[in-house]
Amino acid sequence: MPSLNKELIRESRWMRVYNLGDTLLCESKFLADGLQVSSASVISSWRNMTEEEHTEFALAFLAKPDLQSDDEKILNHLMEVGSTKVLRSIALLAVRHSDRERVFRFLTQQIKKGPKPLSNFYQALELLNDRRAVPTLRQVYDRHKANLSTGECEESELVDYLECCKALLVIDGNSEYQRAISEMQSHSSELISRMAKRLLESKT
Repeated sequence: MPSLNKELIRESRWMRVYNLGDTLLCESKFLADGLQVSSASVISSWRNMTEEEHTEFALAFLAKPDLQSDDEKILNHLMEVGSTKVLRSIALLAVRHSDRERVFRFLTQQIKKGPKPLSNFYQALELLNDRRAVPTLRQVYDRHKANLSTGECEESELVDYLECCKALLVIDGNSEYQRAISEMQSHSSELISRMAKRLLESKT
């Protein structure tokens, strides 16, 4: 296999961005270099960082291979003060937090607030697999279904709908959600039909 030609085009405190020719590759220093930062340094500097730096830090931090207690303090801070973009970025990382009750509240609160897209939060609740999430997920599932019936849903909302269905299928187990995903396999959007097939395959 030929070696991957990577051209470094940008580097920050948290990541490197490479040009691969037809796409960009973002490399987290937390993963690639084993970067460690203290919660005190992140919290004290957060206010002076730009929104772009906030988002970049969250994306890089997401790739951290393990979470220590001080890392959880950073995650707590992000859950408390992060922007919508930051909160979406850390949703899946939050599942690795040792305080599952705190994570459950965080995820369900973000879904109730409703800034779309919400697929990351649905996926995180699926991984958390707490049955208390079912009423919240069912409420947004019904809302998605109502919007779907109008035939005016954008792809991003259909992605949210499918991830909501998958979370409910895993947590609740009702075959209604499997049928809902299955119906989307014939959708005119190739992205949506392929996603539906992939979600069904991942459940088996």
